Amino acid sequence: PLENGDVDLLLTFRSGMIQPELDRKVDNGDVYSRVLCRPNTYAMVRADHPVCQNKANATVTLKELAQYPNIFINDGPAHTHFYSLYQNAGLSPKVGMVSTISTMAQSVVGKTEAVSLRLVRPSISVSPLGDRLAYLELADEIEWPQVLAITHKNNQSGISKRAEAFVDVCQRKFD
Repeated sequence: PLENGDVDLLLTFRSGMIQPELDRKVDNGDVYSRVLCRPNTYAMVRADHPVCQNKANATVTLKELAQYPNIFINDGPAHTHFYSLYQNAGLSPKVGMVSTISTMAQSVVGKTEAVSLRLVRPSISVSPLGDRLAYLELADEIEWPQVLAITHKNNQSGISKRAEAFVDVCQRKFD
């Protein structure tokens, strides 16, 4: 759809280990891309979780997190990205559950010692069941993913004004 002009703008998640075909097209110049944001990776834990104890700062390592059951959200790229973070660090996380429902993961994390990696830190730190949650930044050096706006180089008419405005707002908001 992007190549034949049916779609003038594609929003996608990019990390070198997730979409090699897209990465090749971006790197070769077959498509134009603009980075909309580079989301931070957070570990979601219950507020009184053992990894929160005796910490002067709000960071945690993948090694610490791998000791606890991990809840992965099965949404494709993010699941692959998070699991590969552990693999690249030479770790095998304990998989406690894989879910397609983010609020289910929040609820389980709020009631147990399970942890879950996230690309977005919600403004509310309370699970759907009312438990307090904490979001800790990863202390590890990791490959940061990117959210990209992609257009095909053969799209002579360019993207619509609405799509261009959307890209501009995203770039201003996340810079």
